[in-house]
Amino acid sequence: MILFGLALSLFGACDAEFSVARGELGPWRLGGLSVVQGQARAAVWSGLGPWHDEPTELTWWVDGEPIGQGHGVWVPDGEVLEVEAVAPSGDTYIGEVSIAVAPTITELSRQAIDLTGEALDLAHRRTVEGDVVASVVALEEATRVGLTVGREVETRWMSAQGTPLALDEVTADLLHEDVVFDDGEVEERTALAAGFGHHLALALDGSGGNTWIWVDTANGVEPPVWRHRGRLLPGEVAPGLVAGTLTADDTHGVVLDDTERVNDLDTQEPLDCAEGGVPFELFWVTEGRCLRDEVVGVRVVVEAW
Repeated sequence: MILFGLALSLFGACDAEFSVARGELGPWRLGGLSVVQGQARAAVWSGLGPWHDEPTELTWWVDGEPIGQGHGVWVPDGEVLEVEAVAPSGDTYIGEVSIAVAPTITELSRQAIDLTGEALDLAHRRTVEGDVVASVVALEEATRVGLTVGREVETRWMSAQGTPLALDEVTADLLHEDVVFDDGEVEERTALAAGFGHHLALALDGSGGNTWIWVDTANGVEPPVWRHRGRLLPGEVAPGLVAGTLTADDTHGVVLDDTERVNDLDTQEPLDCAEGGVPFELFWVTEGRCLRDEVVGVRVVVEAW
């Protein structure tokens, strides 16, 4: 079955076109499309969690001419980048985006905010002040996540658990509860159990310069928790380069065991799916560039924040 992309009204043809509704990650989906540091990149969500057990087949074109398959394909000069993504189910999705330089997300902040028993409309939420946190918030609290981006963007938020509510162009309140709205009014709120949530923040500049970051939240979770870009992982790790052995985990996809601080990449084992000469990026597992089975048991170096 082939599912063709639908244009989004906010940015028209400059915005990436996708064939499923936004707002929640849910099952397999193509959540974002862009050229990042010269390479074609797709935010592919497996529907399982932040990992893939089976590959998604990606075929890329620029202005109708084929340029390659898979992840990490270099993009030549052109106007429009297109992708055909074949999910493990066999369904085929078509997406396209104008080629432009992607902005850079330079910082991510978290605040704990209390919206229990409160109205969730935008005007009220803008009056609620939060407390800065590094990672974990209380079970009943929401996490207010703010991005610092290198240029003016508008951010779309998608969640696998809970409910994302945008606050401004680069900030959202990520509620650890399922909220049902009826014509803009809150009809039902159902709290979730303590645990981690997974979210995608897709920043769009209106000219095809798209970028994104995978963001975790942690509600009622016992520390310690450490940070890797937007991800939150169990354990105690100091900021900087950290070596560890990748281990399968059905909450986080993979975690790092036997961690140690290092000053270089000498202890990192090579992986065919990963870029060489740079620290390992967990989003390579989240987006399916590296399948989980390919990386489990491999010792890598990642950058902790």
